[in-house]
Amino acid sequence: MIYLDNILSLYYFQSEILLCLGVLLLLIVSVYKNPSIKSFYIILSTLVLSLLSTLYLIFDQASLSTGYKFLFLESIVIDPYSNFFKVIFLLSVLMVVLLTYNNKEVKREDWSEYYCLILISTLGMFLMSSSLNLLMIYLAIEMVSIPSYMLAGFNHNDKASNEASMKYVLYGSFASGLMLFGMSWIYGQAGSIYLDDIGVYMMNSTQFEFTSLISFILLFVGFGYKISSAPFHYWVPDVYEGSPTPITAFFAVAPKVAGFALLIRFLYTAMAQLNFSTYSIEAIYVDWNLILAVLSAVTMTIGNILAIRQSNVKRVLAYSSISHVGFIMMGFAVVSFTAVTHMLFYIVMYCFMTLGAFAILILFTDKYSFSSVSDWNGIGFIHPIICSLMVLNLLALAGLPPSSGFVAKFYIFATIIQSKTYYWLAVVAILNTVIALYYYFNIARAMFLESPSERTPEKVDYITATVIAITSIQGILFYVYWSDLYNLIQGLF
Repeated sequence: MIYLDNILSLYYFQSEILLCLGVLLLLIVSVYKNPSIKSFYIILSTLVLSLLSTLYLIFDQASLSTGYKFLFLESIVIDPYSNFFKVIFLLSVLMVVLLTYNNKEVKREDWSEYYCLILISTLGMFLMSSSLNLLMIYLAIEMVSIPSYMLAGFNHNDKASNEASMKYVLYGSFASGLMLFGMSWIYGQAGSIYLDDIGVYMMNSTQFEFTSLISFILLFVGFGYKISSAPFHYWVPDVYEGSPTPITAFFAVAPKVAGFALLIRFLYTAMAQLNFSTYSIEAIYVDWNLILAVLSAVTMTIGNILAIRQSNVKRVLAYSSISHVGFIMMGFAVVSFTAVTHMLFYIVMYCFMTLGAFAILILFTDKYSFSSVSDWNGIGFIHPIICSLMVLNLLALAGLPPSSGFVAKFYIFATIIQSKTYYWLAVVAILNTVIALYYYFNIARAMFLESPSERTPEKVDYITATVIAITSIQGILFYVYWSDLYNLIQGLF
């Protein structure tokens, strides 16, 4: 472990600095005429350079030999765990940016502001994955949330978009207030805002303290809102439906994954005692595994049952994302490094299959103004290849073979079975998997088993087609070649 001062920290903060420079360039370009194409190339270059910078730090021999880097007075850390999530963020945002290029919902004259907000949010997600104290955690969450509020209402003249933004702001501000209250309680108990110090205080506590439980519950309001866990999920369907579809795809993946990155680090640093020499958990403080196991079951059940009643495809995928949050949270029921590995493995699969489904939704919404499931009737006869890829994504989301979703669910179920605890949670998850088949295959039925309506086939642009292919083919690719990814994630700890 290396502790660096503010000046030396800048070298390992290069990916974040590149994002800041991208924001400044976008603001400068926005004052000139016809800034749209310039803005697109700026954000594309910024994301690629930041990705290359992150990969350089990962593979840099000096970085590998010296372990963790604690930057800016131990406020953030650069480690394999944070770098892993940064790569996920950058790839997800890159896919969303490419999907926006030929999309009509986000006007080209607004691209400078749009891309600027996305980069600021990406910077916040970087900090969420790296933060080591409560103050930085709060600032990182707000850096993601505030641009997200504006992105949700980006279509200024659209009433649904304005409503989505307002609901997002109300829910987000309420969650932030409760989370800050919880942080003040923890600081009052531990006398420090650093997660390591909080963990030491928890370890030295000789008896259970009710205030620690209250602090955790209040803090989880903020984390639960960010990952859209029940009962903090109510904003999701309305915000997803009202936002422009590329922004909905962004919300469904990147900020949600950032919330999990932060929650895992917080729980395993401040709320558990780890033994890295034996890769074991020696103790946990506050029975958060039981609390999160119950919330996992509630979240996946609410998401699946309410998805059945939806006719709007955006809302179906919104509730689908809530149910997947419940499946990922199953990993919290078992406190171990293996459980974290399985959660991260599921998160990677979730990102690809969700982006693949949303990429096709973006295409059909843009070309044919699709909204309800019935609008998809017979579209499989017009675009057979793309709709076949959609079926592949739906298979993965449902967790059926042969798809990557099956492998992801297999490992998350294995977490519960191997621990020989919480068998009831595995039963609930199996029942929810069966329920989910209905609304996923309802979309597949509409595409291929319903009579096609009269519509003129629209040409698919190469950029969108490429993104659809990249994000969808993983459904088969990771079903066959999943072991390398799994070994990579195991090596993070």
